[in-house]
Amino acid sequence: MDTYYIYEIDNYNYLIYIFDLGSSFLYSDCIVYNKFGQKYTFYNSKYYVLIKKNNYSFSISYLYYPISFYSSCINWREHWIRKRDYIYNYYLTIKGKYNIIDESISYYLTLFDYSIYLLKDFSFDSLVSIQHNKMNIDDYFNPFNLRLDYRERDFAEYLKGIFFSNEYKNIDYKSIINRGIGIFRYELVISRMIFPSYYFDLFDNIVLNNKEQSILNEILNRQSEYNNYIKNIINIIGIIPEKKVPF
Repeated sequence: MDTYYIYEIDNYNYLIYIFDLGSSFLYSDCIVYNKFGQKYTFYNSKYYVLIKKNNYSFSISYLYYPISFYSSCINWREHWIRKRDYIYNYYLTIKGKYNIIDESISYYLTLFDYSIYLLKDFSFDSLVSIQHNKMNIDDYFNPFNLRLDYRERDFAEYLKGIFFSNEYKNIDYKSIINRGIGIFRYELVISRMIFPSYYFDLFDNIVLNNKEQSILNEILNRQSEYNNYIKNIINIIGIIPEKKVPF
């Protein structure tokens, strides 16, 4: 039986952006035209898109050979600096409200700073690929999960994902890393793995969506394990970072 889902959007420019990306991503779920032959239906000041799921299964090969082309330069470092400042300033407004955040955020802001520092001398180019907002295998073919970024984005987020799902214990991730040598710029991969999105995604869920702050405990309890995982990947790559890893 076919599976369908509906997306609701209020930004027309973003809608067109997604249509353009989806047409380039060969494995994207299919956008269903309405009875007027349009890709969207406009109703009550919003755009609605009906999407039919395809029958593809995720393959790690997709990460190594994404669709790429030249576009605008994307500077992770500048973006992360702005994001770090925003998070810190926002935290100051809620300081004292969440004890687990109060006790842990300094460490993760330090990791944030280090991921920025790692890219201090990196030269960002304009060769980008179709990547994903969230590297979720179950949502990999969703056209509304697509974005333009460097090919290292999905790969690094995949490596993060298999750690926090514990799949890395049953996956030959050494072979995955070795296969990527010569394809990925590992300074980007390592900086993105150190970049603590896994912590600040939960931070957002706590302060914006009223989730229990105890959802941070699993991350906090596994941080040392995750640090060792990153160090193992650095050893597999065989490159000694010029800037010492802070753990």
